[in-house]
Amino acid sequence: GVQPLARDGYPTIPVFAFGWPTSEMSPLYMAGSMLDAVRRGIRGDFRGARGRIALLLTTISWGLLYLAHRRNVAAQPYFEDPLREALGDDYQAIAEKAKVTRRLITGVFPNEVIRRRYVEKAGTVQYGPHGRENMADIWRRADLPRDGKAPVLLQVPGGAWAIGMRKPQSYPLMSHLADHGWICVSIDYRVSPRNTWPDHIVDVKRALAWIKEHIAEYGGD
Repeated sequence: GVQPLARDGYPTIPVFAFGWPTSEMSPLYMAGSMLDAVRRGIRGDFRGARGRIALLLTTISWGLLYLAHRRNVAAQPYFEDPLREALGDDYQAIAEKAKVTRRLITGVFPNEVIRRRYVEKAGTVQYGPHGRENMADIWRRADLPRDGKAPVLLQVPGGAWAIGMRKPQSYPLMSHLADHGWICVSIDYRVSPRNTWPDHIVDVKRALAWIKEHIAEYGGD
């Protein structure tokens, strides 16, 4: 596989920043690079020795981008199988039944407006002993009954365990689920490189333990 240039310490931050777009959108990057190579070839940029070396390196980058794409595709069963196990093979049909009853106007910068709609003042809690690094937002509809036994989603913000923050990640997902009767718990956790493995996973487990103990108070099950 393709290994990162750095695995420890602060150098991992720029490495992650540069690798993030290419790993998430590798087909688009590869298509754009190919079109650019055609343009440069027509212009004659690959005629000399340096041009041929540049073309060789570009071709190698296409192979690496394709490898990243294939690895992403191969990961699909790890997301599909839990959905099928929990909701059945027709889980996509269940999702299609969820209709948006009305479209809310939130303005140009909607994130905080959306958050205030679903997170009450008492809906930000501390789930662990590490102060602001162990805070969580509880997303729920205001009219959800406290004995509603609503399904619960734990949202662990992405960012390679280095830049994960509960604000403003996954607001569209959590607002959609909250509209349909779910409760979503979005957490902050200790991040690298200041904190090291397994601190991140310990915090996630603490959040799960807090949810199991307290989420019924908010109408969740």
